[in-house]
Amino acid sequence: NIGNYGVASAAYLGSAGTASLSYGLGTAVPYIAAAMVADKLLLDGAVSGAITKTIGAISGGLFGKSSTSQALTDSGLIFADQLITQAMDDFYGSAYQTIATTVKKKSFFGSSSSTSLNTYFTSLDKQINNQFSLVLRNLYDTVYQAGNALDVNSKTLDSKLNNFVVSIGKISLKDKTGTEIQELLTSIFGKIGDDLATSVVPVITQFQKVGEGSLTALTRVASGMEQAN
Repeated sequence: NIGNYGVASAAYLGSAGTASLSYGLGTAVPYIAAAMVADKLLLDGAVSGAITKTIGAISGGLFGKSSTSQALTDSGLIFADQLITQAMDDFYGSAYQTIATTVKKKSFFGSSSSTSLNTYFTSLDKQINNQFSLVLRNLYDTVYQAGNALDVNSKTLDSKLNNFVVSIGKISLKDKTGTEIQELLTSIFGKIGDDLATSVVPVITQFQKVGEGSLTALTRVASGMEQAN
């Protein structure tokens, strides 16, 4: 649970002056979800007026009639793979819409129908990009501090963190509620955090409790080690 990550990270890293992690993981996800819902409504709304009506309703001629209609088949966000060191400072995504255009033709010789799909992209709101970067930076800081507490070799720690690739890809928002979008984001960032923790400290999987993610296990073990010292 990404919210638990924020609480656990803040508790562990508080002494290191990074208690702001609880903000990054605890409130950034709901913020992004809310912003996504707003963008989704704007995105779908901007298209609905145009695509729910038939374009060029009916055109006819000597050889028959044809009609063209469009429908929104998918909409959401898409992100290219990016190094986490870049993404936590400057992470850019795009909003997309996939529209199906169907052309139906009727003539004396028979009828036919053909459908084509086209995807359109537009720049994502800067505030959403910034919130994604904030969460990624906090994941990075959490794993970095935990690695230090576990005495991971500094060169190894830097190398593994700096070469970690954030791979989010496409996030479909079509027909999803605000709650569903938040759950989706929780899953996405949870996986990134777990993958990052496992990449930097592979042995952490041996210390995971039942149902516990790698990042939660890493912060728990690191906190324990710090307290023992």
